[in-house]
Amino acid sequence: MQAPPKPSVISTDKFINPSLPAQFMVMIVISWVLLLFVGGSLFFFPGFARSHWMWALTPFNTNFLGAVYLSAWVPLTVVLWVRRWAPARLILPMLWVVTTFILIASFSHPEQFALNRRVTGIWYWLYLVDCLGATYYLGKFHSRPPARSSRVGKRWALVLRVQSFALGGFGVGLLGIPALFGQFWPWPLDLFHCQLYSSIFIAGAVGSWVLQRAATSVELLTMGLTQLTFSLLVLIGMTVVDASVHKIQWLQAGTIVWLGSFVVLGFIGMMMIRQSFKADE
Repeated sequence: MQAPPKPSVISTDKFINPSLPAQFMVMIVISWVLLLFVGGSLFFFPGFARSHWMWALTPFNTNFLGAVYLSAWVPLTVVLWVRRWAPARLILPMLWVVTTFILIASFSHPEQFALNRRVTGIWYWLYLVDCLGATYYLGKFHSRPPARSSRVGKRWALVLRVQSFALGGFGVGLLGIPALFGQFWPWPLDLFHCQLYSSIFIAGAVGSWVLQRAATSVELLTMGLTQLTFSLLVLIGMTVVDASVHKIQWLQAGTIVWLGSFVVLGFIGMMMIRQSFKADE
């Protein structure tokens, strides 16, 4: 007798992968639109974006922020496509980390902002609403188990743990010891941008840790696509900007380590995408 096929990770069976509430999806849709608009403006139309931004941006920071927002847009696209607990289980804690840490950095450095501009108020309110929304749904879903829990295997569990510690360590370093960890950056970073960027790496650490015990193929795909997109956009963007301003010391040890780290991050993301297609075989 032939064995029944394994259920899909996006099965309609609520015990396998339950659907998400409409209110949560509304929050995701709004964030999806904003990330696409803001990220696209910063990355592809930097002059326009800088003229409307809340604080003064250098060309490199403009491009890097654009890469961050466009990379964050990728996992939300997957959530909108699937509309189920997997991959929201991965995205929700990462969303909470990013919004919370950016909000803290923003309130800690009001001198960076043009407080008389309407867009500054919009910035604070949007991040406050997103932070509260992510906090609410983290509490609401905290006891919900992984969708169709499956172990990721010893090798991938180790890779994800190492990645989690590496990203988390760098993120915490940028947050707590910015003068030291900011030296690894290819362009100068002030205290505000060090703390702002720390949220990205800490979020990546949290996402890696979420998947190191159990993950569905769509969660591996989501994480892999996010990492690969982030790595490619950062490296391409920095190269394009430096072709005009010629500020990067490409052969400096810190720059080489920084670039190598993003190459490794992108490679792991690519391998994670490959693994996602094998997860249900």
